[in-house]
Amino acid sequence: LLVLVVSSLVGRVQYSYVLRQRRELEQAVAARTAELRREVEARTRAEEQTAYQALLFGHISDAVIATDLMLTIRSWNHAAEEIYGWQADEVIGRPLPEVTQMVGAPGQRGYLLGHLLKTGTWKGEVSQLSRDGRPLVIHAAVALVRDAVGQPAGIVAVNRDMTEQRRAQQALESERALLAQRVAERT
Repeated sequence: LLVLVVSSLVGRVQYSYVLRQRRELEQAVAARTAELRREVEARTRAEEQTAYQALLFGHISDAVIATDLMLTIRSWNHAAEEIYGWQADEVIGRPLPEVTQMVGAPGQRGYLLGHLLKTGTWKGEVSQLSRDGRPLVIHAAVALVRDAVGQPAGIVAVNRDMTEQRRAQQALESERALLAQRVAERT
């Protein structure tokens, strides 16, 4: 009889232990499932945000060009393709100076890079050439991109083609000068 009682008690203790282990395991599974659900939801939100940003990036009318610190092109949007005449797959991985050739003052790119590294930004007009040799007047807003610890990691430029506006402005100034000359001749 004692053996039966002890055996019964041992069985109940083992059963109780198994039930407790099962509850703990179920709780751990539920906690991990909730954690995974949160991770999936966060990843889904991040992917949706990335897709939305890519959509926006494709609809910007200014060229957005990103390079590493060695001026190797890493990103080239649709507007850059339209303005410069180069497709993204033709320029990514190439040095920026080969693609966006500057016209005018020699050493200007070096000066601009020095200013950019010193201050973190540069804005102004530059003269460049398109792929087919067409001269472009570009208003550039350039910023140094920093990594998570604040170290320079790359460069991003937003370039607006001002060529047509400058031509229209020059034509208007020529017309004004001609009009002023005609008025002066008549008086």
